[in-house]
Amino acid sequence: MRKWITAALIAATAAIAACGGGGGGVGGGQTYTVTYSANAATGGSVPTDTNRYEQGQTVTVPDNTGSLVKSGYTFVGWNAQANGSGTTYTTGQTFVMGTADVTLYAKW
Repeated sequence: MRKWITAALIAATAAIAACGGGGGGVGGGQTYTVTYSANAATGGSVPTDTNRYEQGQTVTVPDNTGSLVKSGYTFVGWNAQANGSGTTYTTGQTFVMGTADVTLYAKW
Protein backbone atom coordinates (compact mmCIF):
# COMPACT_ATOMS: atom_id res chain seq x y z
CA MET A 1 0.00 0.00 0.00
CA ARG A 2 2.77 2.42 0.96
CA LYS A 3 4.59 1.91 -2.40
CA TRP A 4 1.34 2.62 -4.29
CA ILE A 5 0.77 5.90 -2.40
CA THR A 6 4.37 6.98 -2.95
CA ALA A 7 4.15 6.16 -6.66
CA ALA A 8 0.87 8.08 -6.93
CA LEU A 9 2.36 11.14 -5.23
CA ILE A 10 5.40 11.08 -7.50
CA ALA A 11 3.17 10.80 -10.59
CA ALA A 12 0.93 13.66 -9.44
CA THR A 13 3.91 15.90 -8.70
CA ALA A 14 5.39 15.18 -12.12
CA ALA A 15 2.07 15.96 -13.81
CA ILE A 16 1.79 19.31 -12.03
CA ALA A 17 5.37 20.24 -12.91
CA ALA A 18 4.88 19.25 -16.56
CA CYS A 19 1.94 21.62 -17.02
CA GLY A 20 3.62 24.50 -15.20
CA GLY A 21 1.18 24.25 -12.31
CA GLY A 22 1.72 24.81 -8.67
CA GLY A 23 1.77 28.61 -8.94
CA GLY A 24 -1.49 29.06 -7.07
CA GLY A 25 -3.02 32.44 -6.43
CA VAL A 26 -6.03 34.18 -7.92
CA GLY A 27 -6.49 33.34 -11.58
CA GLY A 28 -4.02 30.49 -11.42
CA GLY A 29 -1.35 32.52 -13.23
CA GLN A 30 -3.75 33.65 -15.97
CA THR A 31 -2.25 36.33 -18.21
CA TYR A 32 -3.85 38.86 -20.53
CA THR A 33 -2.84 40.83 -23.61
CA VAL A 34 -3.08 44.42 -24.76
CA THR A 35 -3.67 45.04 -28.45
CA TYR A 36 -3.97 48.29 -30.35
CA SER A 37 -6.47 48.97 -33.12
CA ALA A 38 -5.85 51.44 -35.96
CA ASN A 39 -9.55 52.35 -35.77
CA ALA A 40 -10.01 53.30 -39.44
CA ALA A 41 -6.52 54.79 -39.89
CA THR A 42 -5.57 55.46 -43.50
CA GLY A 43 -1.86 54.78 -42.99
CA GLY A 44 0.83 53.72 -40.57
CA SER A 45 0.77 50.79 -38.18
CA VAL A 46 -0.28 50.10 -34.61
CA PRO A 47 2.19 49.40 -31.79
CA THR A 48 2.70 45.75 -30.92
CA ASP A 49 2.75 44.73 -27.28
CA THR A 50 4.03 41.16 -26.98
CA ASN A 51 3.89 41.19 -23.17
CA ARG A 52 1.45 39.08 -21.21
CA TYR A 53 0.16 40.76 -18.08
CA GLU A 54 -1.19 39.25 -14.89
CA GLN A 55 -4.11 40.86 -13.10
CA GLY A 56 -2.87 43.88 -11.17
CA GLN A 57 0.23 44.53 -13.28
CA THR A 58 0.81 48.04 -14.58
CA VAL A 59 0.61 48.62 -18.35
CA THR A 60 2.25 51.71 -19.90
CA VAL A 61 0.50 53.05 -22.99
CA PRO A 62 2.87 53.68 -25.93
CA ASP A 63 3.11 56.61 -28.29
CA ASN A 64 1.92 56.46 -31.89
CA THR A 65 5.11 54.56 -32.73
CA GLY A 66 3.86 53.36 -36.11
CA SER A 67 2.93 56.88 -37.31
CA LEU A 68 -0.78 56.11 -37.67
CA VAL A 69 -2.65 58.68 -39.72
CA LYS A 70 -6.25 59.21 -40.69
CA SER A 71 -7.06 61.69 -43.44
CA GLY A 72 -8.57 64.86 -41.98
CA TYR A 73 -7.96 63.86 -38.34
CA THR A 74 -5.29 64.20 -35.66
CA PHE A 75 -4.19 61.31 -33.46
CA VAL A 76 -4.91 62.28 -29.83
CA GLY A 77 -4.28 59.00 -27.98
CA TRP A 78 -5.88 55.63 -27.33
CA ASN A 79 -9.37 54.87 -26.08
CA ALA A 80 -11.02 51.84 -24.51
CA GLN A 81 -13.96 52.14 -26.95
CA ALA A 82 -13.80 52.35 -30.76
CA ASN A 83 -16.23 55.29 -30.75
CA GLY A 84 -14.03 57.24 -28.30
CA SER A 85 -16.59 57.21 -25.47
CA GLY A 86 -14.46 55.11 -23.09
CA THR A 87 -11.39 55.98 -21.05
CA THR A 88 -8.77 57.89 -23.05
CA TYR A 89 -5.07 57.18 -22.52
CA THR A 90 -2.22 59.39 -23.66
CA THR A 91 1.41 58.48 -24.27
CA GLY A 92 3.11 57.20 -21.12
CA GLN A 93 -0.09 56.97 -19.12
CA THR A 94 -0.58 53.72 -17.19
CA PHE A 95 -3.45 51.48 -16.23
CA VAL A 96 -3.77 48.37 -14.11
CA MET A 97 -4.54 45.12 -15.93
CA GLY A 98 -7.87 43.61 -15.01
CA THR A 99 -9.15 40.11 -15.71
CA ALA A 100 -9.58 40.25 -19.49
CA ASP A 101 -7.61 41.05 -22.62
CA VAL A 102 -7.64 44.77 -23.50
CA THR A 103 -7.97 46.46 -26.88
CA LEU A 104 -7.17 50.15 -27.15
CA TYR A 105 -8.37 52.04 -30.22
CA ALA A 106 -6.67 54.97 -31.90
CA LYS A 107 -8.56 58.12 -30.97
CA TRP A 108 -8.94 60.68 -33.71
